[in-house]
Amino acid sequence: MYKALSGFYYVKAENNSCFQCKARGKLKKEKIKPFVGDKVEISTISTTEGVIEEVLPRKNLFHRPTVSNIDQLVIMIASEQPKPDFLLVDTLLALAESHQVESLICVTKVDLNNDIVDFVKSRFSNSKYPVLGISNKSLVGIENLRKYLSGKISCLSGQSGVGKSSLINTINKDVNFKVGDISRKIKRGKHTTTHSSLVEIFDNSFIVDTPGFSNISLEQIDIQDLPRLFNEFELYSCKFSTCSHTEENNCGVIEAVKTGDIHLQRYNNYLMLRKKIKQIKERY
Repeated sequence: MYKALSGFYYVKAENNSCFQCKARGKLKKEKIKPFVGDKVEISTISTTEGVIEEVLPRKNLFHRPTVSNIDQLVIMIASEQPKPDFLLVDTLLALAESHQVESLICVTKVDLNNDIVDFVKSRFSNSKYPVLGISNKSLVGIENLRKYLSGKISCLSGQSGVGKSSLINTINKDVNFKVGDISRKIKRGKHTTTHSSLVEIFDNSFIVDTPGFSNISLEQIDIQDLPRLFNEFELYSCKFSTCSHTEENNCGVIEAVKTGDIHLQRYNNYLMLRKKIKQIKERY
């Protein structure tokens, strides 16, 4: 399913025919709601209309915005404006890890400032995440990015104004997504995407464009699992296997922060996420 809008679900069949569908009543009774990215079974009413009979099992499901069956999360940050929010970046990386989804970090607008690419690479030097510098204007890095997108369903994520819709237009000029600009007053992007949609950018390669991850759901993350979601922590040995990496003695992660092997800002964001998750659990 490639789009959901105003109670209708838009499905692309294996023969590339597209259908506007409603969900079968039994799905509503069973509280099964189709989401963008779902694989579904439909019955056809006409050459353009159908009914969703069943939602097939999902391999993953992200919330707010809700998208399913993602292969890769592409986390986008801008080289200048809007100012990069690395707490958001680290939160998205943790969410991707919790769903066993690959992550790719893209620094956009490098034609304006390329220095931040080296900073981002150093920040994640001990992690497994690729970092690409790209520009929709000069086309720097676009062909390399296409290789990462090939054969996958990738979800674009990041702050408004980093160039998500522009990137889709650059890769496939036939899409023509609406592009916003940066508010001069608050130096933040204006929302241009109003609903999630699945776009085929080239053969068997899809991008999910979403309204943004401004209200990220952390309910699905257990605080005990958080250390493994910062994958570079696994490189360092601790005295206790259940080490929380907060105040324990003989903690390899804390020592790595002191020596600079783990970036201090990323570690502080780990502590911030622990605090947020703990607050969420205490409310229930």
